[in-house]
Amino acid sequence: LLEQGWENEVRVHRKSGKWTIRQSLAFLEQADMVIGPETGVLNAAAYLDVPKIITLSHSSVENLTRDWKNCISLFPDTKDVPCYSCHRLHYSFEHCWKDEVTGTAMCQSKISADMMWEVLLNYLPDENSVYRSGTK
Repeated sequence: LLEQGWENEVRVHRKSGKWTIRQSLAFLEQADMVIGPETGVLNAAAYLDVPKIITLSHSSVENLTRDWKNCISLFPDTKDVPCYSCHRLHYSFEHCWKDEVTGTAMCQSKISADMMWEVLLNYLPDENSVYRSGTK
């Protein structure tokens, strides 16, 4: 959520890289929703009631998010990324497929904005929302 116009949405508080880990964790129970990749912040929110959307990369639902409360896991189609889920921590691209367009891991780049939007629609307040109608 660091890019693509979210800075214009007043309901989205983009704090990645700006807050300390303590500030981030203290905010978790106050947030309306937590969205992000499989990081320590999302792991810390696992059993909180706050809705979570996580984009999985090296982990699978079975080994990470299966028992999390109020969580939706997004992951790539294995037809697009046969190495998913590799269950490895990567510190370089030596053993990871890199998407050259985005510069990120292939498994993350194949989780599309459309996939995220489809899930987010489930959390919007009502059917009359301008976001649901596609006018925003």
